[in-house]
Amino acid sequence: MKKRLVNTVVIILIAALSVGFGFLYSKYDIERKKRTYPREYQAEITPLSYSYNVPVSVIYAAVKVRSDFSPALRSEDGRIGLMQLTPEQFSHFESELGGRTGDPGLLYEPSTNLRLGTYWISLLFAKYASWDTVYAAMYAGEETVDRWIEEEGRASSAGSAPDGTAGGEDTRPKLSSVPDAGAAAYVELMKKTVKMYVSLYEGTGGIN
Repeated sequence: MKKRLVNTVVIILIAALSVGFGFLYSKYDIERKKRTYPREYQAEITPLSYSYNVPVSVIYAAVKVRSDFSPALRSEDGRIGLMQLTPEQFSHFESELGGRTGDPGLLYEPSTNLRLGTYWISLLFAKYASWDTVYAAMYAGEETVDRWIEEEGRASSAGSAPDGTAGGEDTRPKLSSVPDAGAAAYVELMKKTVKMYVSLYEGTGGIN
């Protein structure tokens, strides 16, 4: 009887230690992932999310994927800053928003880059109403994505929208699949990164 009691106590202690170790490892793993997927520039991103109706997880994911939070980054093709915007985008978006249009070097300012980048994402979602299509357009450009949609539409059956939905539903142009390997990989990376931000900071939910 005494031996059985000792064995029971040992089992309980082992179980408690296992639970404690699991909890500590889980906490460490979450903190490690948060260092990889940080939420820098919260003071700018949170109000921009509300102003332009873009989920914060999408904004953070765009910054993570496009520049890894490096405001000084300039690509070989001239894209600048956190959201990797072009001087042409700077002039176009600032003109639409009634802002400064002179010096694209302002894109190195995190506040300017994040504001125009979030505005850009909001325009893309208003046009396509599909995050996969938005991400594809961020990678390949609207003109290219519009051509893919047109080609996809010609191949689809009569009476269906380009994405295969019934004609009475939202018929804004969107892709049902991404035909370019690079763009498809970018879309998947954005989706994975958005999910990571949601799971780390917002719970287990997601965006549609």
